[in-house]
Amino acid sequence: MATDATEYRMFRPNPAWPDIRRMVRQGYMAIVTRVPASTAIEPDGNDVKARVVMPTPCLRVDVHAKNCFAFYLNLQCEDNGAPGTRDRYDMANDIKIIAGTSHPALAQDISNHLGVPLSATEIIRFGNENILFQSLENVRESDVFVIQTSCPPVSDFLVELLIIIDALKHASARRVTAVLPYFPYARSDKKDRPRISITARLMADLLETAGADRVLTMNLHSPQVGGFFRIPVDQLNATPVVCDRLRETTAMENSVLVAGDGSEAKDLGDYANRLNLPIAVVDKRRVDDSENAEAVALIGDVHGKNGLIIDDEIASGGTMIEAARFIGAHGAIRIEAAAVHPVLSGNAIRRIEDSPIERLVVTDTIPLPAETPSDKIEVVSVAHLFADAIHAIHTGESVSALFT
Repeated sequence: MATDATEYRMFRPNPAWPDIRRMVRQGYMAIVTRVPASTAIEPDGNDVKARVVMPTPCLRVDVHAKNCFAFYLNLQCEDNGAPGTRDRYDMANDIKIIAGTSHPALAQDISNHLGVPLSATEIIRFGNENILFQSLENVRESDVFVIQTSCPPVSDFLVELLIIIDALKHASARRVTAVLPYFPYARSDKKDRPRISITARLMADLLETAGADRVLTMNLHSPQVGGFFRIPVDQLNATPVVCDRLRETTAMENSVLVAGDGSEAKDLGDYANRLNLPIAVVDKRRVDDSENAEAVALIGDVHGKNGLIIDDEIASGGTMIEAARFIGAHGAIRIEAAAVHPVLSGNAIRRIEDSPIERLVVTDTIPLPAETPSDKIEVVSVAHLFADAIHAIHTGESVSALFT
């Protein structure tokens, strides 16, 4: 066995070799030593009787805490023998990160920040448009997080998510958390006309029926959507990330925050408190479900200032572009915008290119269409927020503490 033992405080999992794992208490110290391939190792404690021949080079982890025992894992190592991602692991429970096909880049970024590799899976779409999902790793008694956002084709990705959750529950996963960076049908949260579905509530029913034990999402269009569930729902807030980017790249001393309509004014308060900026509100009227919105009045002063238009999402861009033109007519000298969810449906990107908006800051909760890039659009990542939230959920820590 190699020498040069190194101490690590371990509170993150690495499930690379799930056949040898044991429960240990949090708060222990451990000795980690590199073990060459084909080395026979025997546990030092009395609770484990197996004698194991390691098939590949690995790290031997000897736990030193009261009532704990030796522990062995096959971890990805760098040349110096240290763990390949992080030197902190939580051996208390196994964790699996499974990526749907809606946003693989975000899933990989979350995995990288968390220090846990994406689980091996297989997703097949047959000629009849049926979907087959199979986990290629054992998930029995694992804490599984399924990452799937809502983006075109929305219905296909939704059905794929439900199939994944159902498969994992039937594979005896201990807990399945649906990680939905952008919640599907989030805007269909009320019955504002006869004989329609409150589809956001239906999405909650579908997720629960499929077997989801918990939901992790970000900036719901309406917070009451969380009340449609009978399972825990954690809503992350991207406002700090967006504010940090605006603070770094925008002259705050001569800026004013602008709400594109009255419904966004309440959420604008969080931005105003963080950036210490005044608020203006565009009085916008939309008479039907078309993309046409008309601004009729402005509450606040934007003359000679930089206007920062804020919204929780941008779909067709109608509200934001109309607000930009309106505050431009009222004397704003520079117009920028920010939104958490870049839905950007239809010809929204082209409309933004032709609008007075000089820059649009969005997050990566939804992948941008690769075929229509725009120099005006700037993306900031929220992967670290989801990684921290997943770690907090897995270890039983407070999620809300991430934003205090």
